[in-house]
Amino acid sequence: MKNGVSIWLAAVLSCAAEPQLRVTNQHVGLEFVAGTNTFRLARLYGVATGQNFLSPDSAASKRGLWQLVLRRERGRDTKEVVVNSNAGATVAHRVERNRLRLQWTGVAVAGETNALDVEVTVTLREDDPLTRWRISVTNRSRSWGLWNVIFPVLELAPLGRDPSDNFLALGRARGIVVRDPFRPPDGKVAFGMMSASGAYWPGTFNMQFQALYDQAGAGLYLATHDGGGYKKSFYIMPQSGGRVLEYKVGHYPANMGWPAENYRLNYDVCVGPFRGDWFDACQLYRAWALKQPWCARGPMATRRDVPRWYKESPLALYLMNYHGEGQVPELRDRMLDWLRAIRMDLPLTWYVWKKHFPEITDYNKPGSKWKVPDARPYPCGNIHDGNYPRLPALPNFAEACRDSRSAGGHVQAYVCAQLYDPGLNENAPYAAQAKPNAVRDIQGKIPGEAGDVSWTMCGRTKWWQQRLAETVTELIRREHVGGAYFDTFYGGYVQCFDTRHGHSHGGGDDPYRTDRQLSAVVRSAMKRAATESVMTGENPAETAIDLLDGFLYRWTAWPDMAPLFATVYGDHIRRHAIKLDPNSDGFYIEAAALFTEGAQMGWLGIHGGKHFLDDPKYADQMKFLRKLAAWWRPESGARYLAYGRLLRPLQFAEPQLMPTVSYTEPDHKHYNAGRITASALQSGVFCAPDGSLGVFVVNVSEQPLHYRFELTPDRYPVTSKVEFSGEISARDVMFAQVKKAGRSNVTRP
Repeated sequence: MKNGVSIWLAAVLSCAAEPQLRVTNQHVGLEFVAGTNTFRLARLYGVATGQNFLSPDSAASKRGLWQLVLRRERGRDTKEVVVNSNAGATVAHRVERNRLRLQWTGVAVAGETNALDVEVTVTLREDDPLTRWRISVTNRSRSWGLWNVIFPVLELAPLGRDPSDNFLALGRARGIVVRDPFRPPDGKVAFGMMSASGAYWPGTFNMQFQALYDQAGAGLYLATHDGGGYKKSFYIMPQSGGRVLEYKVGHYPANMGWPAENYRLNYDVCVGPFRGDWFDACQLYRAWALKQPWCARGPMATRRDVPRWYKESPLALYLMNYHGEGQVPELRDRMLDWLRAIRMDLPLTWYVWKKHFPEITDYNKPGSKWKVPDARPYPCGNIHDGNYPRLPALPNFAEACRDSRSAGGHVQAYVCAQLYDPGLNENAPYAAQAKPNAVRDIQGKIPGEAGDVSWTMCGRTKWWQQRLAETVTELIRREHVGGAYFDTFYGGYVQCFDTRHGHSHGGGDDPYRTDRQLSAVVRSAMKRAATESVMTGENPAETAIDLLDGFLYRWTAWPDMAPLFATVYGDHIRRHAIKLDPNSDGFYIEAAALFTEGAQMGWLGIHGGKHFLDDPKYADQMKFLRKLAAWWRPESGARYLAYGRLLRPLQFAEPQLMPTVSYTEPDHKHYNAGRITASALQSGVFCAPDGSLGVFVVNVSEQPLHYRFELTPDRYPVTSKVEFSGEISARDVMFAQVKKAGRSNVTRP
């Protein structure tokens, strides 16, 4: 079939066979088995190749096509019932022009008959490789409410003959590419971070797409194209001894657990074949993503809400005050030293800037692991959260910030977007006002942070919005800070079940709407107080791109990490990472990896016992860092690194056998990364807003390397082949530019 969409019912001529429903266009096909009381998905295949992406046993799966998790008492009864599409019901289907509707009527729940109706729609458009899935549920139960709608449930098969040649791209932190995702995990955690409870978006995942592909270039694109920020979970787990990868998406209703509450998915779950690798999958997602609300402010080159100094800043620093006001002069001097060394404006995140009142912090309650000095010698960074300026900053903090600012340093005070410190026995200044505005869990209690210390606040309440707005603006006015590091601001707020705050019961798009409202109040107040100020957040999802000035990647490195996020959004939001450590064997790898994706290098901590700039032990590391930073200057490579679109990584013809470098990433409290291995030549190709191309190659090895590569029209926006060759010294940078994409005039500064 060359054009159009075909949907037809095929009766298989076999006494034991069940009829089949087939939906297909010129790219992708689906086959369902129509049973007596259910529909089962048998095949999902690429038309051109005949590649079936599902397990051969998919049609016989007991997991079903959808799974509904239900609770009683509006979720307070935590005993759950799970009903799936094989539960037994009256079924029917309806064929439309480019859509197939599958209907289950009269589904029972825990003995309650005729409680639910479910309808699944699958849409295929002409000349579109993606199948588009939606589900709706009618709930007539007076006892049971929908807690999680898990749909679709797919049992994916390895591509090609060898599962170990398969890769799974995941949108987390900078981006993760897992080799052999079908291999059963060690213990309960897959891919170093995927537990049975799934990965939240917005939250654990910062993008909504995944891609399964093999070395031959066969691929399956999986995504939710949700521009409304609805809370969801992705569950991706190896099964059946390494031959099946279970993929499913959990969608959270607005009023979780409410009986007789219907649900309708109002965005597409997209599944379909593609050719290529993670970069090609990123292009599919980018084509959709740049049209969403969070990209409405446009790319960095034209965003007026982000100051230019920050857009072109090459390095991000942070400092931790361990010893109170006595350490502040030393930290100020270190900031000034770094500003003189880099000679560019830099953001500096400052932890523990508040004066410590031991008798007015919840972190000093009996048995607290943060109690000073019993459990630790210095206060936690979250002491007195939400109580500034009634509980003041360190006396000499303002002077340090002012001196830094005069030298081009912009101190971002650590401010937590969610936590409030009520003090011992709720004796903090705002405790009585804060309590009605705190998050309530499903049992109506205020959840504490790690050991019931501090309150989690609801960002939907006007009181908390104004409290944070006052905090940030007073920090600018009194302490001369240049903005805020807005921790726990992910682009989707924590769930709150207190509907008196003006939101739904836990789910839907309310976490996203909450962060939008919170940013509208707090960031807007900050910008009014100081137009050059910036606000960044820790590992936010894409939904926060228009709500912040910059993102912190929670991790710099991971085995098989790839710049997925930068490939999709690199020209729309500034990014940096945690952490860049000159003591690490991986310092050169991490700095180069961030540099070649157009991210600020960092965070680099400048508060420790070693002053890296003065210690001869770190002379080579500091020379390398200054060399990379210099390319961010406007007269050098800023138009590419700060404003360019990241293109496909280079393929090197030489060295024919690319040397590798590696190091062991130390255990982190959230993951054990293990051995990190990277190519000795790190590369980044950028297309600037004027259409010119900038090519950076960094040699992170200890010996000079000869290189040869080319830009060809099938991989880059040039009209003819452009060849490059030469030698890069150890730990040095090669830069070349094609002045106009499509012309072959090349300069090498």
